[in-house]
Order: sequence, then C-alpha cells, then structure tokens
Amino acid sequence: MTSAGTTETATLRRPWSTVAWVAVPVLAGLVQLLRGEAADAVIFLVPALLLAADAAGALPKPRPSPLRARRLLAAGTVVAGLVLILTPRHGTADAAAVGLLGLAVLAAAWPDPPARLEEQPRRARRSAVLWATIAVAIAAWELLAFLLGLPSASASFRHPAISDLLDPVADTAGGRVVLVTAWALAGLALLNRGRR
Repeated sequence: MTSAGTTETATLRRPWSTVAWVAVPVLAGLVQLLRGEAADAVIFLVPALLLAADAAGALPKPRPSPLRARRLLAAGTVVAGLVLILTPRHGTADAAAVGLLGLAVLAAAWPDPPARLEEQPRRARRSAVLWATIAVAIAAWELLAFLLGLPSASASFRHPAISDLLDPVADTAGGRVVLVTAWALAGLALLNRGRR
C-alpha cells in the first residue's frame, strides 16, 4: 500500500513533468497552425490531448503481450515502409500508413502506469534526455526556418526547413528507399530501447 507521504510526493512531482510533456506537442501544433498546416497540427495536438487525458486518469490501460506487440509492430513497419516507397508522396495511402502505424506504436508503447523519469533506470533516463534534445533541436530548426523565411520567397529559400533539404533525396527512388529504411529502423530501435 502506498503511504500518504509517498502519494503526496508523487502528486507534487507529477504536475511540472506532465505540463512539460503536454506543452511540447501543443507548441509544435500551434506552430503548424501558424504555418497554415492544419493536418500537421493534428499530428501534434492529438498526442497532446492523449497525454493530458492520461495524466487525468481518463484513459484505459490495455496491455498487449510485449512479444506479440513487437512482432505486430515490426510487420506493420514493413508494410508501412513498402507503402511509402511504392505510392506517390503526400498521397492518401502514405498518410494512412503512417497514421495507422503511429496509432499502433502509441498503443503498444504507452506506459502502464506512466512512470516518472527519476524512477527509470539511468540508461533509460539518458536515452529519454537524448531523444528529447534531438526532438527539441529539430522543432527549433523548423520554427526558426519558418520565422526567418516569412519576409520573402528568397528569405524562405535561404532558410530551408529540414523537409525542404530532404526533398531532392526523397524525390529519387533510391533516396526514398534509404530514407524510409532509416526511418523504420530508427523507430524500431527507439521502441525496443524504450522497453528495456
């Protein structure tokens, strides 16, 4: 049974951590709305809503078998990768493949119960900080490129977003295979690392 002191400590520690995790996708979603990219905004705002609902205890906690979930996600990643490689870019098929795979990963990787960062093993904490730093750096690049590119088309050309830099590679068949493979392997590695 949890003591009153432990419960109180957890209550005191939890809010700032929850606010931080919810604030990041909310801010990213708002930036996408400012850019006029409503679909991209949804990608960030829906997870923010789920994080807030989970923090409030409003989400169920189904836990699939870890081995079964890993096999299903590996198979789903292969299928999604093939769709991304073989179908036109920015089409309905690749959006559906990425969206469905993202929902599957979210359901399989969601912690039950969510543990505070200080309760995780040191290796997991270092990994969390590393991935969070990478995510914030990419978001900062995208925001800075957007703001610096506002004055004119030439300014936008001088300050490209990451997607603009990768477009020439993704427009070739070989480049697309490399990018999709790297994306799939990085996602599976991150997911497996998070389970340890």
